[in-house]
Amino acid sequence: MLLTERSVLLPIELFRFGIEVKSTITRSTFDQVKAQATSLASLWNSAWFAGNPPISDHITISFQKLNPPFLLVAASSDLSRETLEDELNDTKGLTGIIVFDRCIIYKNGGSYEGTSDIDRVIRFWTYIFNHCVDLSE
Repeated sequence: MLLTERSVLLPIELFRFGIEVKSTITRSTFDQVKAQATSLASLWNSAWFAGNPPISDHITISFQKLNPPFLLVAASSDLSRETLEDELNDTKGLTGIIVFDRCIIYKNGGSYEGTSDIDRVIRFWTYIFNHCVDLSE
């Protein structure tokens, strides 16, 4: 890891999610989210391999991996659930929309209305936890 005054370099393995947080989701929210999802989807990883001697002889490779989940999270929305589902399906790279006072919608996973705001919050954090736990061991 490299940390300076204005930037930080982290191993890509630490990046597990992209989350955009809003107080209220409106139709104009999706203009910003579509741009962010596109940027996230276009990220490239790179690796540097040292040769002999390490400074003068090296190889850098670039590659793309599957996109990490990108979620839109808000306390409320003035849009209908159907409109939220349409926007989710029309936004390449967006994985899910969580509206705490209404529903949770994941691409290819349907929607969940739940029984209360706290129920939806707990399910959201469960989703985050399950995706961040390293299951490779």
